[in-house]
Amino acid sequence: MDASQIAACLRRLPPLQEKIVRLRYGLGCGRAHSVRAIAREFAMTPEVIGSILIEAQRQLAKSGLQPGDLRAAADDGQDSGTLLARRERRCWDRLR
Repeated sequence: MDASQIAACLRRLPPLQEKIVRLRYGLGCGRAHSVRAIAREFAMTPEVIGSILIEAQRQLAKSGLQPGDLRAAADDGQDSGTLLARRERRCWDRLR
């Protein structure tokens, strides 16, 4: 799957699921974030974030999108240095 197909699949998720998947895999955020960090940011427990992530992955699998595809897409879009830090901050700000 290419980046535009992955983005289209992600947009079909409910907004919270999309945000959590993007953060978990580092899609558009510069790097992947831990479930614990995401839970802290959304004031939820890691278990709740994990459940949301599992349901999102279940929905994405129906479109043929697997976690490995998400990891590969994130690896293809990696940045470095100051740009990475700015993208990461914008990612968190945008997802609130």
